[in-house]
Amino acid sequence: MKFETTVKDILNVTLAVSNKHGFISSKQSRELNQVATSSIVKEILNSPDKAEAYQVTIPSEFPQAVTNVYEWMLGIEENSQNEYMDTLRIIAVSDSSAFSALSNLVKEGTVTEEKAKDANTFFYEDNRTNKYRLGVLVSAFGACKRDIDRKTLNKVKADKALAEHGNSQHFGEERQRMDLTDVKLVEVKHIAKMDCMIHTFKHGDNIITIFGSQALGAVGDEYDFRATVVRHTEFQGVKQTQMNRIKIAQHRGMQNYD
Repeated sequence: MKFETTVKDILNVTLAVSNKHGFISSKQSRELNQVATSSIVKEILNSPDKAEAYQVTIPSEFPQAVTNVYEWMLGIEENSQNEYMDTLRIIAVSDSSAFSALSNLVKEGTVTEEKAKDANTFFYEDNRTNKYRLGVLVSAFGACKRDIDRKTLNKVKADKALAEHGNSQHFGEERQRMDLTDVKLVEVKHIAKMDCMIHTFKHGDNIITIFGSQALGAVGDEYDFRATVVRHTEFQGVKQTQMNRIKIAQHRGMQNYD
């Protein structure tokens, strides 16, 4: 049986190998001293008879999982500012049949490298680049699951945020200095990348966010303060008013309510 090396063919072989032997990344292969999944896939693509040696049966028709991952790759947002995800999308859009075949044709002079580029065929460059791109494609099943899990979790968070704060509205004008009373601190979050704290307050139905280097108090505390409107934003469907230059007039901590 001869495999054509379209994107779906490579995904099909990857799924069969992973189902039989589990998925082993290049990094794990070095740590565990085992053969990486991408290496097995490459062997089988180049020599289909190797599938038997690895006790792998390749389905003659693409399983639904292969189609699902392929369609997910096509749906990756363009210019996502994530090189890995961008690479997956380009692979799917190219739907290359040239992982091994085209590279051989280029070497033989039948197809020039420039012509391969013009044809928008994905696998045309040097072996090192092809190896990297094959590794990215082989890891697509895991990437798809992580992305779907992340989107599912974000939707749960967004639904919860809308249920709790869906009535929030923007208020004030940019650079406007305002006095607010009975403002409740509802969340304090540390952002490691920015090394800062994000404080989320609720004033009536409206959400206020304030960035700071230190925590201003504990969740549940109430405040009267003066602050300046920076901008109007939206997060998880909830309208927020970002403020800064906070000057606290009163801080009523939870411990004072006992």
